[in-house]
Amino acid sequence: GYSAPSAILNYLNTNTPDLVVIGTHGRSGVEHFLLGSVAEKVVRYAPCPVLTVNESSECGRAFPKIIVPVDFSELSIIALKAAAELAEAGSEEIHLFYAVDKDVHPALYSWGMKSVLDIVPDIIQKAEIKMDQAAAQVPGLSKVKLIKRVDAGVPYKEIARYVKEINADLVVIATHGLAGLDRMLLGSTTEKLIRAIKKPILTLKKYNKAL
Repeated sequence: GYSAPSAILNYLNTNTPDLVVIGTHGRSGVEHFLLGSVAEKVVRYAPCPVLTVNESSECGRAFPKIIVPVDFSELSIIALKAAAELAEAGSEEIHLFYAVDKDVHPALYSWGMKSVLDIVPDIIQKAEIKMDQAAAQVPGLSKVKLIKRVDAGVPYKEIARYVKEINADLVVIATHGLAGLDRMLLGSTTEKLIRAIKKPILTLKKYNKAL
């Protein structure tokens, strides 16, 4: 192919694998801007789940502590189901994590609203209720210790901080697979997370096959 990502993706689209495992250098800043990331492009466009591993990642037969970032969409349920299946191999804990993005449009500053917490003061309590509702849709989660956590801040930074705080073994996250203008405008929490942490990340999309 004319590039490594195009060759890999062409192979994936013609061989329909169940999983891709790919290493990532975790570049950031100018180096990432100039060189890009093969792993991120594969994560963005692969037709199957992708497990990214950093050079310092440790992968065994089981992942004792799994973090599942949720946003209460259908994608969150996909990630929770995958985590529940992985937990059967010997996980001790599954952590449901929700990051409240506090930023609001600057136009609201004049109204004295500088954070989403000013607009919806009980958003953390509401998030905790939605976590319970999401977990109830995945019966397999009842077989493992379930821990729920809600923090406020930039989502990928809060997820990365929590991964470090509990020394998680795996992050399972579902991505919308944004491309083009949508990705440029909205960014990608998953891709930023790949650069921010040194732990394995399993990425899924809505159209991925089950694990």
